[in-house]
Amino acid sequence: VAARLNSGLTEMNQPLHIVPAGSGSLDGTLALPGTKILMKSGSHLSQVVETLRRTGQLHKAAMVQNCGLPGEQVYVTLEDLPKTTGYFATIVVKE
Repeated sequence: VAARLNSGLTEMNQPLHIVPAGSGSLDGTLALPGTKILMKSGSHLSQVVETLRRTGQLHKAAMVQNCGLPGEQVYVTLEDLPKTTGYFATIVVKE
């Protein structure tokens, strides 16, 4: 996903958190330092986008759907996403 976004995931001493989008507190996850990877975001997309917007992190997020599979879609911004997306939607939120 990072390669598709042409971006590194972290800097030298920066943490990386990889979590399913539907597990635990999304607010808590987004408050963690470093880069957050939200896996399997498809069925939680509207909630994730709204939380990112509310916490002021929407501009820091990008998404790849079906990475490496037929139908791959890359979204460098989450402003104009489709209403629904597939199971294999991965969102990267940079610090």
